[in-house]
Amino acid sequence: MTVLTLRRHGVSTIVEPERSARVDDITTVRLGLSGGALVFDVTDADSLPRVEVFDIDAASWWLFSVYGYAAAERIVEFAHAADDGHEEPAAEELAGERGPRLDSLLRLALALWMRRWWPTPSAAVPELTEWLLDAEAGVLADDLEIALDRDRALAERLLAPHLERMAANLAAHDARLDASPVDARIDQVLRAAAAVALDVVDPAEPGFDGLDAIDRAVRHADDLTTRLRSGLADDDALAAAIDAIVNAGLESSEPGEEHEIYALAAGDDDEGSLVQRGSAPVDPRAVAPRILSTADDAIVWEVHATAGGLRCDVTVQTSPAAELAKIGRFFARVDQDGSSSVVALQRLGGQLHGEVWLDASIGDRSLVVTVYDGIDGFDGVAPRSADLRARERDAIARIIGARARVASAGPQDGWQGPFAAELGASAKVPLQ
Repeated sequence: MTVLTLRRHGVSTIVEPERSARVDDITTVRLGLSGGALVFDVTDADSLPRVEVFDIDAASWWLFSVYGYAAAERIVEFAHAADDGHEEPAAEELAGERGPRLDSLLRLALALWMRRWWPTPSAAVPELTEWLLDAEAGVLADDLEIALDRDRALAERLLAPHLERMAANLAAHDARLDASPVDARIDQVLRAAAAVALDVVDPAEPGFDGLDAIDRAVRHADDLTTRLRSGLADDDALAAAIDAIVNAGLESSEPGEEHEIYALAAGDDDEGSLVQRGSAPVDPRAVAPRILSTADDAIVWEVHATAGGLRCDVTVQTSPAAELAKIGRFFARVDQDGSSSVVALQRLGGQLHGEVWLDASIGDRSLVVTVYDGIDGFDGVAPRSADLRARERDAIARIIGARARVASAGPQDGWQGPFAAELGASAKVPLQ
C-alpha cells in the first residue's frame, strides 16, 4: 500500500503519492485521460503516479485502474463533495495500491515519452524505428480506449501513417515464426497493430488495402499448417501484393534538387570583421526529435561588423539520419539583453542557415541563440542556457542508452520492459 494525499486545487482534485514527479522535469510525462491526467517520472519504476482530475464523472471509469477500487471510491466521493460544496475541503490521506491497468497506462505514457524525446542516433543511442514504436503504442492506446474517453483517435493517429510499412514487414510473418524471440515479439506487435489499424483507420488511407490483403493472407496461413510451413511466397496473389507495396517507394529515395533549398537569403556582400563567435547545443524542448544534431556545437553563430551594421550568421547542423521530408520550417531566435530577432532558416545540404541584423551596441555581450521547428514554439519555450540544454539532452540520452543495454538481453515483462522497436534495434533485425 502507498499513502496518497487527496486535496483540492481550484476546480481540480489532486491525488499525490509521497514521492511525486516534478511536473517540469524532462523525465516527467503527462498522459491526458478522460476527465484528468496521469503524471509520473519515467525513471521511477516503483512509485504510484500523481493524478489530476477535473471531471470526476469521466475519470471514475479509470481511477480504479490506477489506485485500486477502494481508493478510487473515496476519490470519487471527495471530488463530488468538493464540487457540490461551497468551501474547499481539507486535504486527507488514503491508502492506494497498484490498480489492475496501471502498468498498461504507464507503458503507453512511456511509449509516448520515448516517441517525443528519443534523440538523434549516436554511439550510445541506437536509431529509432519510429513506425514500430508507433505500432506498439497504437495497440496500447486502443486497449485503453475506456480511459481515453472511449475515443480511438490516438490509436488512429499513431497507426495511420505507417500502414505500408506494417504491411511490408507483416509479409515476413512466416520467416519470423521459427526465428529469434525478438523476431517473434516484432511479429506479435505487427499482428496486433494490423488488427487495430484495419479497425480504426479510414479505408481510404494509402496502404490500407495492401495491409488488409496481407493480414488476410497471414491469418489464412495460420489456419493451415501446411501453408504455414511451406511459406507464404507460394501464394501468387500475396506475392503480387507484397511486390506492389515494396515497389511503392517504402524505402526513401534520394531527393532531387527540387526538394532542396540551395539559395541562402540575400545578404550584404560586405563580409565585415568578426566581432563574436559562439556555439550551443539545440534545446530538445524547442524542436522535434531526431532531425537536428545533438552535438554541443550544433548551433554556431558569428557576428560580423559591416558597413551596414552588425550581422549575425547562424548555422545549424542537421542529423545525418534525419528524413529530409521531415525537415520543415525552422527558425532561429537571437536574444541580446531583452531584445530578440527572428529569422527563418534555409537548408543548404546538411545545414540550416540564416542571418539576423543586430543592435549596433552589442559590445562584448554574449548572445543566446535558440532554434525552433515552428514559429509557434517561441511562445512555448523561452530561451535557455547552453548548460541547461545540454543537461536535459544528456539525461534523455542516458535513459535511452540504459534501455538499449537492457534490450540487448531480449524481451522482458513489466511496463518498463523493452519495446519491439528497442529489441529490433539491439538485435539488428532487418526491417523494411
